[in-house]
Amino acid sequence: MAGKVDFRDFIAQLNNQFGTTEGDWNQLAKTAIVTFEYDDKRDNISGKYKGVPVFRHREYENTILAGETWICKLDGSHDNYHFATPVQKVDASFLFELKKDQIDEIAETVWKNHEGAIRPSLEERYHDMMIENVSKAVEDAKSGFKAEVDDLNAKIRTLEQRDAESKQIIASLEEKAKAVPVYPVKITPGGMPQMLPSVQTLAPVSSVRRTSPDAMQSEFFTQSRYFIHVSADHRIIVIRPHAEGNVVCMDNTITLEGLSIISSFNEPYDMVSEYSSEYGGLLVHLK
Repeated sequence: MAGKVDFRDFIAQLNNQFGTTEGDWNQLAKTAIVTFEYDDKRDNISGKYKGVPVFRHREYENTILAGETWICKLDGSHDNYHFATPVQKVDASFLFELKKDQIDEIAETVWKNHEGAIRPSLEERYHDMMIENVSKAVEDAKSGFKAEVDDLNAKIRTLEQRDAESKQIIASLEEKAKAVPVYPVKITPGGMPQMLPSVQTLAPVSSVRRTSPDAMQSEFFTQSRYFIHVSADHRIIVIRPHAEGNVVCMDNTITLEGLSIISSFNEPYDMVSEYSSEYGGLLVHLK
């Protein structure tokens, strides 16, 4: 910690900065730091020193203004009041000129000698501010936790939906597996197995059939999930198979909620479709 402030050095610094002399300081019988405010009752500007009113000397009424703090020479000839002669205005420029160790020393000395008087004033002045800061910090923390919880809940809902869809897909595949015929196998003289009877290979079907207002069916729809994109003019639907697709396919049928809004439906019909290597999926044309 810096050493004690030497009063003579302090006076010398003020003399150098503000043009005062040793004689000016020697004339000070009594000095005090006083904050002056407008007094509604007395209709004047005054301050207090140790509970006693301090009025401006009449020659300095235009110098000391309301809301200012001054180092003053006090006329001590009266017991019930003082008249103040300004010596140095205590403002930002004055404090800026002080060295840091001087400011620290002044603050430490004031706190050490007058803590009992200062603490209640500080607590009263900053109580509401501290409560507000604490409340804001608590609200910010609560908002952060709520956002995190909301995000986790959204992820849980998404996972639950994917789980339910996956269970539907598995159930559909199990039903299809039960319907697949099992043919006996015989070993040929060459040692290679043959299916009896031979299974006929189905020719690929290129059409997509709209079976209901929101559903399309095709033998091409063999995957469990698809990404679906609708063109801006609502004339073309792009259907791409993908393991992370946003639409579930079951029994070769894709259901698109809201399809009937962008394309009317009266009865089942075959939709014009074509494979696009550029998009890696089917381009289905709406009516």
